[in-house]
Amino acid sequence: MLSTRWVITEKESDGESLVKARLVIRGFEEETPVKSDSPTAHKESMRMFLAACSTKGYNIHSIDIKAAFLQGQTIDRVIHVQPPKEYETKGQIWKLNKCVYGLVDASRTWFLSVKTELELLKCEQSKLDPAVFYWHQEGHLSGLFLMHVDDFLWAGDNKFQQNVIVPLRTKFRCGKEMDNNFRYIGIDIEKSDDQINVHQHEYIQELRQIDQTINSSLIRNDMYPELVGQLHWVASQSRPDLCFD
Repeated sequence: MLSTRWVITEKESDGESLVKARLVIRGFEEETPVKSDSPTAHKESMRMFLAACSTKGYNIHSIDIKAAFLQGQTIDRVIHVQPPKEYETKGQIWKLNKCVYGLVDASRTWFLSVKTELELLKCEQSKLDPAVFYWHQEGHLSGLFLMHVDDFLWAGDNKFQQNVIVPLRTKFRCGKEMDNNFRYIGIDIEKSDDQINVHQHEYIQELRQIDQTINSSLIRNDMYPELVGQLHWVASQSRPDLCFD
């Protein structure tokens, strides 16, 4: 039986502070080994996607999926969990029907759910990047689809939208959807009539600088690795000129 814990996150949206609570399973307590690999779109695939959109004149769209893991496939093994202490009925445990946050294969199960649905809608999985899918109509490329866990990115003609995207919206419960100008996995995408710009200006402005006067061990053990990771993300996504530094 696996234990649970609450994860509290605070985010800002449109200038307002939002607090979210999520019940997470301590998946590391599970002793039976399971497959956990789950592909996400490569940065090279993102660039090819944007290049194709520019060439074909497609608008660019993003879709955020609500509680994605709970919309995945039915779990294929028996897992019992201990309810949180706030659950008042004593002497009871829960049996999972779906993978939830914290299980090592939650992302994989969700990905396979989306993959199955896309293939039913006649999409083809890329041989180079399993998180990228194509849709052809009469021998011509009519739609592109990328996924990064629960964040979808798509572009295509009206037929692709009606035959693929609309059914996906019906299958999965969607959250915020945006077009042409939005932030996707930390990258700002801006599309105008004649060009597509990609940058991370706001992300860079939000980076926390290190105060050199504080304890050096704290910098080494906490703040420094975090900042290096943030800088690496910028250098690998939109600022290759920073890679050497």
